[in-house]
Amino acid sequence: MYGYRPNMTVEWWSFIVACVALLVAIVAAPITLKLARRQTEAAEKQVQQAIQARRESLEPHVVVSFEVIRKTFNVVVQNVGQSVARDVRIVFDPPLTSAKPSEGYVIAEVTMFKKGIPTLPPGQRLTAFLDTGPNRVNSTEPMEYTATVACTGPFGVVTPEVYLLDLAVFGDVTTLDTRDIHDVADELKKINTTIKAWSPGA
Repeated sequence: MYGYRPNMTVEWWSFIVACVALLVAIVAAPITLKLARRQTEAAEKQVQQAIQARRESLEPHVVVSFEVIRKTFNVVVQNVGQSVARDVRIVFDPPLTSAKPSEGYVIAEVTMFKKGIPTLPPGQRLTAFLDTGPNRVNSTEPMEYTATVACTGPFGVVTPEVYLLDLAVFGDVTTLDTRDIHDVADELKKINTTIKAWSPGA
């Protein structure tokens, strides 16, 4: 009456396996989707970082610093980036002042500080006289400044750069002996004069 039906048993186990596989797939689907989303977000982040790094490498980079030449303090503005900087604006806090301003010369009235720099190509370097070392050291003028630089590059407005400048890092500028190209030229002239003196018939 009740015969053995092996095909029904195989079908039954196949159905159970299929149900279990479907259940596992349903449970794992959110996890798989979450992992895929994370991988996609990580890939997008890497692409954005690469684009940003490439963009920054092509942007202008305007640096403001102090230098000492022949016991005088100068303000230096230079574009060390890879592209032209336009509409360069530099704001000093506190405003730049000299200990003993020369007649007709006020550092804050220098064009590149007062009106800005329309165009600053890569590698270009601009210098403005600030003070003599002895005058500055013996005055009550500030030694520390914050310079904020804003400009425009090939991709639009460049993120402003802020520089903390301190004249005190140059030490005792009343005795500092800093040499430049002018000193080299003077030494060459001296050597040339000496050689001529040694030449026959001089």
